[in-house]
Amino acid sequence: MMRKGSFVATWRRWLQGGVFLLLAAALLQAGPAAAQQWDRSAVLRALQATVLVLVPDENGDLYDSGSGTVLDAEKGVILTNYHVMGDTDKRELYNSEGLAYIAINPTDLRGAPIIKYVATLVEGSPDLDLAVLRITGMADPTARLPKNLGLVSVERGNSDDLLPGDVLAVVGFPGLGGETVTFTDGVVSGFLDENKDGVYEWIKTDAEVNPGNSGGLAIDQQGNFIGVPTAGYSQADVAGKISLIRPGSLALDYFDRANLGQSADGKNSGNLGDKAGVGAQPGRTPNSPFGSITFAAGVTADDQPQDVGNAFVAVDEVYAFFSVSGLSANRAWRTRWLLDGEEVLSEDQTWEGGDTDSTWVSISHPEGLPAGDYTLELYLADKVVQSGGFLVEAGNGQPGRAAQPVNITGVVHDADNARKTIPGASIVFLNPGVTIQEWVDADYDDTLVYASGVSTRGGKFQLDAKVLPGDAYSIIVAHDSYEPLQAEAYAIPADAEDPYALDVPLSKN
Repeated sequence: MMRKGSFVATWRRWLQGGVFLLLAAALLQAGPAAAQQWDRSAVLRALQATVLVLVPDENGDLYDSGSGTVLDAEKGVILTNYHVMGDTDKRELYNSEGLAYIAINPTDLRGAPIIKYVATLVEGSPDLDLAVLRITGMADPTARLPKNLGLVSVERGNSDDLLPGDVLAVVGFPGLGGETVTFTDGVVSGFLDENKDGVYEWIKTDAEVNPGNSGGLAIDQQGNFIGVPTAGYSQADVAGKISLIRPGSLALDYFDRANLGQSADGKNSGNLGDKAGVGAQPGRTPNSPFGSITFAAGVTADDQPQDVGNAFVAVDEVYAFFSVSGLSANRAWRTRWLLDGEEVLSEDQTWEGGDTDSTWVSISHPEGLPAGDYTLELYLADKVVQSGGFLVEAGNGQPGRAAQPVNITGVVHDADNARKTIPGASIVFLNPGVTIQEWVDADYDDTLVYASGVSTRGGKFQLDAKVLPGDAYSIIVAHDSYEPLQAEAYAIPADAEDPYALDVPLSKN
């Protein structure tokens, strides 16, 4: 946290006694932050999140190999290419069970990956050339699958923010790279819209994608997932080579739909078994007396939801709120709670009568609700007429909150030249509800500052405290040689992932 004294004098000089310059064209925007070089810790995480996928034939002999990316470390869920697992033209798997062996990189990243797990295909699209695997056992059939798989997942990025010339890297296990994991970088060369529908299906790059890289990981300069390396093309009579990456926006959409048991083309399909219903908030079912369900970690004294969300941390009880309309007095109805698809509680109810905008039921456990995916179903007779779901996460986050705090990172750069980063800029987030003018009127009171940071030599910064998704903070960014930038009540998205990146452009004095 910044201290008063010289701190106050500096702000007075920058802000000139409360006269602020509003930069309408330089709003703070979330997204990938420009950087001058690869962040070592981000690269290490990307390397550790990349696995070797070994696919046997029906006889158990090695048939094909490729790479994969761990997107859910806790549950052992991996994204790869379909052609690693099967023939995209014939739409057939190389083995009927959809099995693959998963090899994990050693911690020093200098040796060959170690075959450790068996995974099973739970969703595959020959058209998109994407597949989702889930670890189901140990490579050693005598060993028991541990609760903690010891995997590392990669952070999600936004491939739609990429432009030609942006730097990216490819991580995987190309055969020409030997046995160890291989990192090659390059730039975005362009985009390819194969069917001319205005939506690009490929990111073109000069980064090397060779046999074995397929299904692996493409990252931006912050180490975030931005695509699946899929193919490399060259011609004998043309010098050079171009590689193709399936965009992360498309791949993650497919992954999330598979995660919910819904394929990318909208058809019902196999699912991961423990994500069904998460976040489902359908409207009122036709002829249903029950309105859509809102989940909360608490209830106020006047029976209103408190800490609303679809994901909770370390909670003893979760409340489900919904309206009731047109349900006759003494009508029988039933609540049914499921955890990871298995029934854990069913209760018969009798409605006392009368319409209401809000009533609630709850599920609780004195030692805390077990982590997992919960679904609530509301029945009339034997028919489900309303349902919804939420996630309970284990962890050290603030109990009951619908989201965990996230780090704020980013880069401060020249508004006229994004490649010119600005060291020594001060970034301040005020306490939620505090305006910039109130801070000035309070003589820049240090107690009103929620978090702060100073950009490094490369323009990078990270705040000294995490922020809560869904909350809003007034922000000031200032530097001696640049006009100060302010944003009142900047809202952190409720679904912000950790870390949440801010791009901060400053204009010259």
